[in-house]
Amino acid sequence: MTDKKDTEQLVKDIKMTFDTPHGERVLLYLMRCGYMLTPSFNTDTHVMAFNEGARNLVLSILSYLEVDIERLRKKIKEASNERTGY
Repeated sequence: MTDKKDTEQLVKDIKMTFDTPHGERVLLYLMRCGYMLTPSFNTDTHVMAFNEGARNLVLSILSYLEVDIERLRKKIKEASNERTGY
């Protein structure tokens, strides 16, 4: 997707996809798998590069969504509480 029209359509598609309860759950899953909720550090540089690639994908999606940071923090805290039971 190189031209402006394609990019605009991609942004609309991403927003429509993730601006639903289903999409929010998928985004939270991607954040968990994409090292947004845990460190991506690994002593093996190849593993860490792979982890950072996954993290970069999630960051890319978040940049298009224009997320409310406070709402995102709340979702992350809820997800963390679900994992830890607190």
